[in-house]
Amino acid sequence: KGTIYIDAESGAIVKLTYALSPRGVKFLKSHKTWGGKRLSKPPKKINIKQERGEITYKRYGNKWFVNSSIMDAEFDASLIFLGAVLAQKKALIFHSESIVTSIDTTNEQEINSLTIISEVGKIPTLQNFIKKEYENYDEINDQKWVEYNLIKSDTSISQIAKQLRLNNEQWQIDTQNEAAEVVMSTVFTTRQLRADLNFLQESLEKLHPGLTWYTDKTYFDQKFDFIRSNLKKKTTAAEFFQILSPLIENVNCGHTEIYPSSIASRYQEFNHSMFPLELWILDSGAFVKKDHIGVPKGSKLVAINDNAAGEVIDLLKSNIPSDGYNSTYKEFRLQEEFAHLYSLYYQATDTFEVSFEDSNNHIHTIRLTGYQGNIESGIQDFATFETYDSLSIGLLKIPSFATMQDIPSFLENAFQKIEDQDISNLIIDLRDNQGGRDEYGNLLYSYLAKEQYDYYDRITVASVDTLLLNRLSFGELKFNQALPGYISSTIQKDGYCLYQEHENLGPQDPQPNSFKGTVHILINGGTFSAAAEFCAIARSRNRAIFIGQEAGGGYYGNCSLGTPLLTLPNSKIRISIPLGQYKLAVDQTVPIGHGVVPDYKTEYYLKDVLEENDKELGERKN
Repeated sequence: KGTIYIDAESGAIVKLTYALSPRGVKFLKSHKTWGGKRLSKPPKKINIKQERGEITYKRYGNKWFVNSSIMDAEFDASLIFLGAVLAQKKALIFHSESIVTSIDTTNEQEINSLTIISEVGKIPTLQNFIKKEYENYDEINDQKWVEYNLIKSDTSISQIAKQLRLNNEQWQIDTQNEAAEVVMSTVFTTRQLRADLNFLQESLEKLHPGLTWYTDKTYFDQKFDFIRSNLKKKTTAAEFFQILSPLIENVNCGHTEIYPSSIASRYQEFNHSMFPLELWILDSGAFVKKDHIGVPKGSKLVAINDNAAGEVIDLLKSNIPSDGYNSTYKEFRLQEEFAHLYSLYYQATDTFEVSFEDSNNHIHTIRLTGYQGNIESGIQDFATFETYDSLSIGLLKIPSFATMQDIPSFLENAFQKIEDQDISNLIIDLRDNQGGRDEYGNLLYSYLAKEQYDYYDRITVASVDTLLLNRLSFGELKFNQALPGYISSTIQKDGYCLYQEHENLGPQDPQPNSFKGTVHILINGGTFSAAAEFCAIARSRNRAIFIGQEAGGGYYGNCSLGTPLLTLPNSKIRISIPLGQYKLAVDQTVPIGHGVVPDYKTEYYLKDVLEENDKELGERKN
């Protein structure tokens, strides 16, 4: 049923509105199809309740063209199994809109090459055949058809798309915020949070492969008991997060980290601003690296929102996870991610009252507005290689092993150049390289090795219990869906559950053209995970001289092999739990809980930072 609107002068249909009549709805239900598509396939059942639509036409010259189409369909949806309704949603609406922004009756794309009316018939298209044989043109009075056969849009599709995108983004933000505000204002009972604690403790004990590598079980038992006995009657998820965070840090594993619920994370991303000053942190002091409105570079940070800068820094350090007792990785993360870490572990806010001390020792207080932004990752940076022939030096910079760059081809080309140019000294810059693909670290060492070597001694996993592992997930996928071959890749041997499907296990051979000269490796607290593993192997075999600061990753190995998330059932707080404990084939010369210690340690002072000096390479930018 519907209405047809007709232009009195031309007799053209200018608008059509329609809806399913009662008979039409019954007809549709009996056939269970819609637009020629079968609707209901077990276990899904779709019932269309109504469909309404509107089509409009617009006049160009003496002709009317389709201008827009709007359709709304109302329906119910059910999930039925063995006759039982498992889930049901009623009064759902599917809404769609289409708009014609331009009309072109030829297949040419550029306006300056569109069909001239006098040329009709010369371009062999069906549209032009219809034009010539079946349509009449008033080439004198209708200037549009004389010039070209494109009807240009009077509406900018880019503006429409932009506005729709903004509207949709705002709708999504508003929807997420509504859900997040409900979640974030929810208070949990002691019973609910104790259930979360029990779930977390059992999961860590049975799934984490290195829980007691640096901290004994008695300590964790005492910590969990203390938290249980001191829970308030009502606690929000944000408060519970602050309680759990230091506990997770005590695992002393840089790959084990705590995150708010996914809803809370999205809410903070859209609604809270980041601390705007770029800082350099030394011990418990913080200094401004770059000029900001009202705050000159070199100023010493005194307080943020009435909290002493030193207290803020110490609290953040106590929440940042790292391998063993290492402190340089914590310092690296503070330098790189202070704004994010402040929002996560200290306070999420939009404005910041900042007190700072200038170069004349005067204290100033200013209110700063935060900025919207995410952490920028350096993994897009590509590795580079350059040579200094006069010094017979090659400089290999690898900022990340987690990169889209073809690292195997890059290393092959670089070491071929080293051989061709008879380079005798090689510098490998692994500063700020937080790791990535394990095999890239092994591949790099194979170009330095002088003989066959072992890289990993073993990789142990904590559990192959399917029910336990399915507590973990990768994104939306449960563990067993994401890694269906995981269990078959493990064996029981020598009292360990060993993961054996890793190419870094077993004897490794050097490359045929492996480098035999002198190697210097630049490291710092950001040298972590796979990059730190490579450094440990090179150190253990006395294959390089190290310059910089202690590597952020553990010398004897780490826990990684994928870091799926554990979601607590009530608070929905998430914890990344690595699957395997990597034990490196290294000597026992470094204190437990530390990374590779440099042969030549470099120290940075405020002047070096402000002048952007590179003390490891001896370069000065200013």
